[in-house]
Amino acid sequence: MASELPARLHGGQTVRNGRDARGRFTAGNAGGDRPANPFARYQAELRGALLAEVSPADVRTILRQVIRIAKRGHLPAVELLLRWTLGAPPVPIDPDRLDEHALDVRRKRPTLIDELALADDQAEDPEGTPVGADEADADPLAPPLRTVLAWAIQELAEARTALQASPPPPDPAAGWEAFAASCLEFDPQAAVPVDLLFITYARWCASHGEPVLAEEKVLAWLTAHGATVRTGSLSCIMAVVGVRVVD
Repeated sequence: MASELPARLHGGQTVRNGRDARGRFTAGNAGGDRPANPFARYQAELRGALLAEVSPADVRTILRQVIRIAKRGHLPAVELLLRWTLGAPPVPIDPDRLDEHALDVRRKRPTLIDELALADDQAEDPEGTPVGADEADADPLAPPLRTVLAWAIQELAEARTALQASPPPPDPAAGWEAFAASCLEFDPQAAVPVDLLFITYARWCASHGEPVLAEEKVLAWLTAHGATVRTGSLSCIMAVVGVRVVD
């Protein structure tokens, strides 16, 4: 075929349409004079004719038929249906390399802590010099900064988780209500010094593990329940009239 191509003289060498005298392609010629694949255009015409004849309704009809025979146990139809809906089955993981696979997944989807923990211990600046390399007073045994940050973030995350999981603190008002119900008796003829009342109340809170309610809230509660807070004119001792402390 090469002998039928028209010849021309190029640099003292006989060349036929980019070929040498032996019919081989010369340097720099990728075979551009070769005819295109005659079947590619024909296949494109056939595919266009097929797509022109097939409508979405035809595809739905075929799919319904595939689903129908797949339900009857036709294995090729079942395989075709599953491959086009669920896709090909995943590649099984080697049981001996589960740790490697888990680490690879973590590195591909790192969190902030993972980014700090999995990063190189020696960071480099844009010029390629290790950070801190010129610090002569740096401790060679000290952990890198990224590791310290990772530890700090991990401790903060654990503390936040523990705080969220811990029960809410007890209500001091509820503890005072329980103390008043068990240790106080309302009597218009009785009176108790405020100091003695609070000492008894503080001891009760310590033995029952309850927080102490503020003094002003305690006095406001007693006043709302009919007691009166008075201060002696001579002794200047504040007392609650109408309340008696009982054991």
